[in-house]
Amino acid sequence: MTLEQLAAAHGVATSYDDWSGRRVPVSVTAITSALAALGVDASDDAAVATALDTHREARWMEPLPPVVVVRQGHPAGVDVVGDVVALEVVLEDGSQLEVELEGREIDRRDRLVRKEFLLPDLPLGYHRIVVRTAEETASCPLIVVPERLRMADGRHWGWQIQLYAMQSAQSWGVGDYVDLRTICEAAAADGAGAVLVNPLHAETPVLPMLASPYSPSSRVFRSVLALRVTAVPEAAHVDLSALKPASEGVDRNAAWKAKLAALELMWPHHRTGALAEYRAIRGEALDRFGLFCALAEIHGGDWTLWPADLQSPSTSAVAHEGRIRFWSWVQMLVDEQLA
Repeated sequence: MTLEQLAAAHGVATSYDDWSGRRVPVSVTAITSALAALGVDASDDAAVATALDTHREARWMEPLPPVVVVRQGHPAGVDVVGDVVALEVVLEDGSQLEVELEGREIDRRDRLVRKEFLLPDLPLGYHRIVVRTAEETASCPLIVVPERLRMADGRHWGWQIQLYAMQSAQSWGVGDYVDLRTICEAAAADGAGAVLVNPLHAETPVLPMLASPYSPSSRVFRSVLALRVTAVPEAAHVDLSALKPASEGVDRNAAWKAKLAALELMWPHHRTGALAEYRAIRGEALDRFGLFCALAEIHGGDWTLWPADLQSPSTSAVAHEGRIRFWSWVQMLVDEQLA
């Protein structure tokens, strides 16, 4: 039982290829630190052995793995523990596909059997596997990824930018989506084929703003800090000139305070019909993100310090519907500008 086995079981890399193609081993310290961040103790040989046993034991406790990822066009299966009565795939669009119940036995433990069931050819997307055994019904995400990403023909060059530093005279403390459009248009006019941008995921909507773009509150929704508030349709109804921050350089906190004040000022003039349509399209994920933002405003950015009854996605949203609508509208403005 080795540290490498434990790392592989939890998806932690133990080596990587550098720019020259040379295989570089990851240090034991880095591996154990990564495992510790996942809640896995690998501090010594005994801990590694215990963690591996725990991991193997856990696979017998649930009918399905936590998630299944397959490549489109490749034969793929799913391991199921238990006496399977029904197995199906629920696609993104809600349609259902039955899976043949002629599974191949791959392991046995006492009276429990683990079998592999072949999946049908599936479209790209985020689906779900639903299994019904003699004891229970369970499900897990099924992610179908492309064989490879489509690349443009030929060779291309492009710019790599940190958007927050690419300010124009109209920016409010950080570079924004309108600045990004200007950069992309200029790059295209010069013959570039790409613009590489720092991550633009959503930040937690409380001060202080984190400087790192790699610690977002969501990787599904986008940064409000990069929104140009003066360019949204609702800006035509209010005077925002006095809100522009006077600080020079990159000032995330000043930009956030000014932009949030501008958004609050514009909110009474929001397009109710457009917002209702947007919420219907984005669905539950948007509502949950809006609820997170609403709760963060009250209880702070670290959700692990919130009252226990608020730390679940099933938290009641009724009392916060107004702020959920507000933050949903803000994401609608972001999507409009990014488009």
